[in-house]
Amino acid sequence: ETLVLLNAISRVDAQSAQDGELIPIKRRFDILYSRMTSIDASSNFATLKDQAAFSETIEKILNKLKELVPIIDGDDAQLRANLQNVYDEIAGLRPNTRKLALIGVDTFAEQGDTQRGEFSALLRDTAQLGLVLFSGLLIAIILMMRQRRLANLRANAVRESQSRYASTINASLDAIIVADANGIIL
Repeated sequence: ETLVLLNAISRVDAQSAQDGELIPIKRRFDILYSRMTSIDASSNFATLKDQAAFSETIEKILNKLKELVPIIDGDDAQLRANLQNVYDEIAGLRPNTRKLALIGVDTFAEQGDTQRGEFSALLRDTAQLGLVLFSGLLIAIILMMRQRRLANLRANAVRESQSRYASTINASLDAIIVADANGIIL
């Protein structure tokens, strides 16, 4: 925004500027001022404001912009007369706005690295939990298949025993006497 404002000022000839030509300068100044106050007041930048370098830099920028407000918001003749001074003051803010941007980039890059690390740990933990659950399900399936096989073997043994018993009874035409171990007929 600082460069855009400087470009808007440099496009205007202070001596021959008409009133309408100053509107883009005023608009660009308002945008720059609004952005700086938003950064200063926003809770999104709280981690940045905790840093002394950031707080000092934003304070310098806002103080300089507040000094320029009467010139920018004053009448057009006053702005035309002070256009070069406004340009110089805004140009003097460029190192501070650059510093502000670099602090923001560094801080947000560190936050991004931290968030990526936390997300990686979350994915790793989720994968480990998934592996444990998958292993548990696999063991349960194996146990169920073993139980099924044992149940099938028992069912086959019972069917075979019933079949032998039925064939013994059906094969014999004579009466069958069933006695226990003591010789008592049942």
